[in-house]
Amino acid sequence: MSKIIKRKYGAVILLDALGASGFSDTQIKEFLSARSEINEIIKDLSTNMKGWGKFHSPNIYTFGDTIVITFVLRTKKYIPEHIKGIVILMRRYLFHSMENGILFRGSFSFGHFIEDPKTNTVMGKALSDAASWYELSDWMGLNSTPSSNSVLEYYFNHAPQFINDAKWIHPYDVPLKTGKTINLYSISWPAAFFDPYWLKDKKKDNPSKWFLEILKDLPVPKGTESKYENMKKYFEFIEDKIANNQIQPTAESGG
Repeated sequence: MSKIIKRKYGAVILLDALGASGFSDTQIKEFLSARSEINEIIKDLSTNMKGWGKFHSPNIYTFGDTIVITFVLRTKKYIPEHIKGIVILMRRYLFHSMENGILFRGSFSFGHFIEDPKTNTVMGKALSDAASWYELSDWMGLNSTPSSNSVLEYYFNHAPQFINDAKWIHPYDVPLKTGKTINLYSISWPAAFFDPYWLKDKKKDNPSKWFLEILKDLPVPKGTESKYENMKKYFEFIEDKIANNQIQPTAESGG
């Protein structure tokens, strides 16, 4: 008897690794190892969030150099808190990935989807929405889809400061391949470099130098120059806000 697969509501994140198509065999092995380690870190960290109104751990699907992460949002009462948890986890995901030399670019959407972890399958409107946007940006980063802007603004209508906080998630003119920009919500991965906990844990005293230390060892394939320049501009945007005391770095717990 076949299993009945129910439709779910939640967040779907779609990411792809920049430059992975040109990886050597050695780089592929390093990528797979680092990706597996990062996935386990996020699953373990999400387990510690169970007290956040029955926060559900994500399911993580891998398809070559593409990753799909799903979060189920079941109880409307807790959706704002759960979205905060998703933002925390995804900022950590991008940060740890960069530490391991993996630059992800992608988008996230809210909506209905169907998934079956046993067959590594995800389908539905939320995935289609994320899929239609994740390759359009011209940088390293994770942003909302246009339709998800309204979802965030609806759930945080009572507390708009969270989705306007440049150390977590905030509106940003995301650069597109067309040369234009579009105002979407961006996960603030640069803020993690200024996080007091991580600076102490990694024995770093200069966030900008730490960021450039990682970049200097990464190849820049011809044709991808703008992605790296736009990534640096975004880092400098967050750095400037911190330098001018417009946002205060927040210390995360380890994990």
